[in-house]
Amino acid sequence: MRLLNIGAGPRGIPILPHYHDWDVVRLDIEPTNEPDLLMDAMDLDTLPAGQFDAAYASHLLEHIYVFDLARFLAGVRHVLTADGFAEFRVPNALRACRLAVEANSLSAFCYKVTTAHVTAWDMLYGYLPYQERYGEPMVHRNAFDPARLVSTLEGHGFPLVYVADAVWELCAFGCKTDLPDEMKERLMIDERGAVHTDLRGADVGTVRQLRPVAELSLHHAPGDSGDSLSSAKAAARRRSTQLPRATGIGKRL
Repeated sequence: MRLLNIGAGPRGIPILPHYHDWDVVRLDIEPTNEPDLLMDAMDLDTLPAGQFDAAYASHLLEHIYVFDLARFLAGVRHVLTADGFAEFRVPNALRACRLAVEANSLSAFCYKVTTAHVTAWDMLYGYLPYQERYGEPMVHRNAFDPARLVSTLEGHGFPLVYVADAVWELCAFGCKTDLPDEMKERLMIDERGAVHTDLRGADVGTVRQLRPVAELSLHHAPGDSGDSLSSAKAAARRRSTQLPRATGIGKRL
């Protein structure tokens, strides 16, 4: 089985356990991350079609403008096999909004990743320290709750969606066709409490919490001196379609 890890980040970031025995191809736009495919994720349609059984894009959709989602998701579908699926993870913006209202503050604390304290503002607009360091690519340009995530995937070519709510993070599997039982077991669909939806829509309210995602300490990418941006990062600042690296809560904020 082949997996395309979109926005893979540095090589030290581990892939999720259910892909541990897959052939993983890492895609990233930052050369210092030493990806297998050095390219912009908006250009997936330039790759050969149907070569991956699954795609993984974590904490990336929120960095894409609404009007660019069709192009990106069409590219994801393009690289998948006829029975392939894509796993997406995004911040749960609705939870952040609720907390901010309850606390009467956008600075309300949501969760801690190693030494980083993530606030409601960070979840909605992008982790502020990353924005200050890396600039425009770290800005959130979109936001999702469970229903919006499902409707986005269904509206862009994934007729079957499994979605689960892990409090601060949403996880969704967008499928071209329904998954076989053995794949559902591998992906822990039942254990995730995922709600199965189709084109008619479904209740995507709060469900059981996902298993925790491994944390990763916040550190600079290899080769990043901290004093200047690489040419790729500088170009990213100039491009509204630039997608930053992303690999899960605690890895991409």
